[in-house]
This record gives sequence, structure tokens and C-alpha cells, in this order.
Amino acid sequence: MILLSSISILLVIAILGLVFHYKKKRKSSFFCFGFLAFYFLIVAVSPIPQLLIHSIEKPFYNSDIDFAKAKYILVLGAGYTDDAKLNDLQKLSSAGAARLTQAVLLKSKNPHLKLILSGKSKNQQYSVAEAMARAAIKFGIPSKDIIKFHQTKNTYEEALQYKSYFKDKEVIVVSSASHLKRANEIFTYLKVNHQVYAADFSVKESPDLSNYNFKPSSSKMELMDCYVHELLGTLYFRYFLKQS
Repeated sequence: MILLSSISILLVIAILGLVFHYKKKRKSSFFCFGFLAFYFLIVAVSPIPQLLIHSIEKPFYNSDIDFAKAKYILVLGAGYTDDAKLNDLQKLSSAGAARLTQAVLLKSKNPHLKLILSGKSKNQQYSVAEAMARAAIKFGIPSKDIIKFHQTKNTYEEALQYKSYFKDKEVIVVSSASHLKRANEIFTYLKVNHQVYAADFSVKESPDLSNYNFKPSSSKMELMDCYVHELLGTLYFRYFLKQS
């Protein structure tokens, strides 16, 4: 995904433009620099990235959850760092910390629910599931109410493992709003009895919609990268995983 990030694409186009300019291929150079300006306007200046992310987050603004029906809360993994200077919550990625915090809040109001924390290690000291479990315990969640999926590397595997362990027992899937559309499609396809709950939103609308503007911002490029990541993930699921 790094090669498909907005900044990487901008750099590649700029380098191509310079190469064509150096080789005196003026038309090719002009095309590259023209496309560079157009692409920059789309991903870093216009509100298009915000509108795209808002389109996939909007259905999850008001989650109508029936907590009485559910038995578990499944928190989808989102990475962490081994930095020893940080406490257990600070070690989690921004998305991971938001997902865990929301899951803990849900459990505090619904004590019968157990937490399922997921995610494998990426050459780190311990798994993402273990990292989230350590933070959850600091929040006051008893270890007996925590289940860990140490080997799941993506949402598809998380849904499969839940299905194999808990069959038809209902689960509340907690993830970032931008990821829930894809997660919901995967869990539905695998016939997992579930509800979804958004932990965090990338786009938060102001009453006057002033956040939809034409001011250059690196955060807009991050939103576009997030949208492309979710789009490619959805296409991979539909045309590869579903066919396997």
C-alpha cells in the first residue's frame, strides 16, 4: 500500500516529469507536470477525499445496537509499537486505541459482554491482541473477560476464527467507521451473526460544513489513502477471497 500512497504517486510523477524534461521530451514532461498539478488539486486541495470517506462512514453514525442479544465484542486489530517509553494504551495505533476505548466503554455499560481482541505480531515482541489485552486490563477489564486471537492477520481471518470458535453466537464488531463497510460485508458473507459499531470517524462534519474546503492539507491525502485502501481491500475480497 505504501507504493499506492498519494505522496508516493506524486513523487513518481514528479521524477518522471524531470526525467522527460532532462531528455528534452517536452510533451511528455508537460503531460507529467500537468497531471501532477491536477492530481495534487484532487488529493490535497479539494474536498473530494473528505466526501469519499464520508460516503463510507455515514451509514455508521447512529449504530442501533441490541446489546442484550450479543455475547461478545470483537475488536479488530490495528497495530501497535514496541516503544518501551510508552504505556500500554499509548503503544496502540490511533485507530487501535480508539477501537479498544470504545469497546471498554461498551463493556462497562454491558458487563455480560466479553472482549475478543485480535491481531498477530508483525515481528514484534508480542501480538496485537496481547498489546490490546494489556491496555484493556489497565482499564480495569478482568483477564477472565478477555479472549485473544493471536494469529489473525486481516478482517477475513478474524471473521473466520470467530465463526469457528463461537458458531452462531452474536458478536458486536468494533472497528473504525471507514473500515466497517468492508468488515460488515465480510462478516455477512461468512454468515457470522453480528452487529457493527463505529469506534472513530475520520470525517467529522461541522454545522456549517466549513471543513469541506479547498485549503491544501496533508490530512486530505491521508483520507484519500484510507479510501483507496478500503476500496482495494473490498475488491480483493470480492474477486479473490470469495472465489477461493
